[in-house]
Amino acid sequence: MLPWDDELALIFGDRAGLVAALRYRWRLTMSTQLDTHLPEHVLEQNRRDLTARFRALREALDNAADDELGTTHAVA
Repeated sequence: MLPWDDELALIFGDRAGLVAALRYRWRLTMSTQLDTHLPEHVLEQNRRDLTARFRALREALDNAADDELGTTHAVA
């Protein structure tokens, strides 16, 4: 779950605004740090590295998407 308080409400308006800003940050991170001219296997490794480095952000965005859809993740 994403943090939320009065200060965040002033900045982002609501939780959806915070999620939108974080999604933009993720897309910007991926687009600026991945060189699409690299060989495919290198590009995929770089993508995995970024995803691992920003794991908490990805999990927060995934959980926010689940909340929007009203679904949950099953844990095996």
